[in-house]
Amino acid sequence: MQTLDQELLQRLANVSNTACISIYMPTPNVLPEKAANPLQLKNLLKKGLQYAEDRKLSAHQQLLQDLQPLIEDQTLWERGHQGLAIFASDTKTDILRLPVPVDEQICLAESFCVKPLFWLLQQNRAYYLLGLSLDHITFYQGDRYQLEPVDIKGKVPESMTEALGNELTQNHLHGAPADSAGMHGYMEKSQQEDIDMIRFFRQVDQQIIEHFPLPKHTPLLLAALPEHHTHFLGLSKNKNLSKVHLQVNPESIDRSSLLQKIDQIFDDRFNEKKKALLDRFHVANNELLAHTNLGDILRDCLDGKVDTIGIERQRIVPGSLQIDDRKIQSDPDSQTDVLNELARLAYQQGGKIIVLEPRDMPSDTGAFTVNRFK
Repeated sequence: MQTLDQELLQRLANVSNTACISIYMPTPNVLPEKAANPLQLKNLLKKGLQYAEDRKLSAHQQLLQDLQPLIEDQTLWERGHQGLAIFASDTKTDILRLPVPVDEQICLAESFCVKPLFWLLQQNRAYYLLGLSLDHITFYQGDRYQLEPVDIKGKVPESMTEALGNELTQNHLHGAPADSAGMHGYMEKSQQEDIDMIRFFRQVDQQIIEHFPLPKHTPLLLAALPEHHTHFLGLSKNKNLSKVHLQVNPESIDRSSLLQKIDQIFDDRFNEKKKALLDRFHVANNELLAHTNLGDILRDCLDGKVDTIGIERQRIVPGSLQIDDRKIQSDPDSQTDVLNELARLAYQQGGKIIVLEPRDMPSDTGAFTVNRFK
């Protein structure tokens, strides 16, 4: 089983000009619906075989035959998950368990149908969370649906006492005698405590970097009191440290509440990003730096102009891209989705992808672009 991340999406999006099978299906994990999951896959494969036979797609037929054993593979169905995605080519088969139900779909094409994955990553971004206080350090791996503790024992100090041990300042000079006005080297208790705290936070930061190297695109969130944020953010060298932070005492909040707060932060940030993009689109449209016509979008993608492409969720435009002619060929019976192909092409050229609900789309074509240049 594979885990959905940017690296996997990049690899799948780059596959082209070869026989590809993409399957999405909801997989209820409660009886009696759960028992029908293998039959659902069987019916999808049967549907795909009929399509391949009608279109004389021999390579796709072979791939579909190779997938038949999955129907009886109990390991595929025994673990609870809400959805399943299968991507098969002549070189590799990737199987993804999905945390949310997805619409049933099978696609036979010369590339993978990855448009739903853009939406899933957009909705379900993976992250790590560092809970930081002087008495207790916690470390979590999470996404929109779960927040699971990571074992840091023996790798990262779990308290300032553990980190500094005998080096921790125990007895500060709390006040100077009346006749000691000229004493040199006197340090206030609060100053020494700040030094201890900074030494502790620096150890935590270094050990997280050393023992838990994070994937390039996975952010590290910080949950700490406001005063601890200032110190830690000032000294951290962790390149994954995100601008998204929770100013709370991690010891005073349960895991479920933490997850809710993180979800709300990500939702708010996405809504801000969406509004900013739509505002940019309207400005760019007036300056001839945006398109909604799919043919124009294809040419923008081919010319490397696209900074961001917006795609309507669940909208399918059957057809194909005629790259040499720089045109789109409509084909109502095709399982290739033009919107998927435009998203793939823009992504390969370094463009950003955003998937929106129909109510948020500024056009009725299923896509729009904001371009880098005319």
